[in-house]
Amino acid sequence: MSEYKKQLAIDRYKLDTELVRQPQLFMDWALKAARAEIETKEAENDWTLIKGEVEKKIRRNPANYGFDGKPTEGAIRAEVGRSIRVKKYYRIYLRALSNEKVLKRAEKAFQQRKGMLESLVQLNVQLHFAEPKIPREHRKKMDESGRKDILKQLKKSKQIRRRKKNRSK
Repeated sequence: MSEYKKQLAIDRYKLDTELVRQPQLFMDWALKAARAEIETKEAENDWTLIKGEVEKKIRRNPANYGFDGKPTEGAIRAEVGRSIRVKKYYRIYLRALSNEKVLKRAEKAFQQRKGMLESLVQLNVQLHFAEPKIPREHRKKMDESGRKDILKQLKKSKQIRRRKKNRSK
């Protein structure tokens, strides 16, 4: 299962590649999870059939299983539980169930991967278009010096003329 861990990794410096790969990765793991679900159901079905066969054999020939007379339902269930074949198929079922659960979690992890990719793209866009943060005191100085420079330029180009005071009284 370390394969899905490798595929879950995101190369944040190749987001375009990761975004293109994401749908295919998700689909691959969703299909694996679906197959695992089918395998689990098949293993459970096999286990149930074997239990039924063993139970049937016990009911036909209780003496072969150490019973004197007709066994109780509880005794039959206990004997079925001790059967090597039943145990073997139960282990197969448990492995299939475990595999299914892991693959379903992997499928969810790939859904989370999609969300992480979206967040990284947003973050990159914000960082790309972010303006530099300038402390207030420096911003005021920049604004004042900027105004002074603009006024100087306008005076030089003679677009601003000083008003002449009216001295006649």
